[in-house]
Amino acid sequence: MKNPIFDKIADSITEGNWFQQSLAVLALERLSEEEHDRPINIAIVGDRNIKDVKAVMTHLVSFLRYFEDPDYYQVFTGDRDGVESIVRKACEANKVSVKTVSQADGAYTEVDRKDAEKETNDQLVELCDVMLVITGGSDKSTVSMYNKARAAGRLVSKRIVGAKKK
Repeated sequence: MKNPIFDKIADSITEGNWFQQSLAVLALERLSEEEHDRPINIAIVGDRNIKDVKAVMTHLVSFLRYFEDPDYYQVFTGDRDGVESIVRKACEANKVSVKTVSQADGAYTEVDRKDAEKETNDQLVELCDVMLVITGGSDKSTVSMYNKARAAGRLVSKRIVGAKKK
């Protein structure tokens, strides 16, 4: 059975809804090449220093609601603290299937940790069709993953949390 969400996402690019892409042509080409009889792979990532459960949940619930039916998608996230921890707990509590992409065990030094984090980020980009990035804008790893996903033709929706209103 064809998953109707693939068409909905393609329409979203041209209408400027969830996914505003400077790389829209690349994203549309990638969508047209995909098999549409499988769930959409959604990566949800974000800053490790964000602890505002309510803000993360607001974006998470709204984003997943867009995909209509949990049978149409599967969620992937990392094993970091902050946003990814909130996402894992929220998905589990709401019986949404979530798969965790873990950093390699044995990352004992700062260099090992950064290499393991880069590998995890690369896996998440490779796995996903679309990505939700929840950020305050200052986490270098999150910014890098956002840019890498866009360059790879993934559809990326970035939501900023923690910004002060003036």
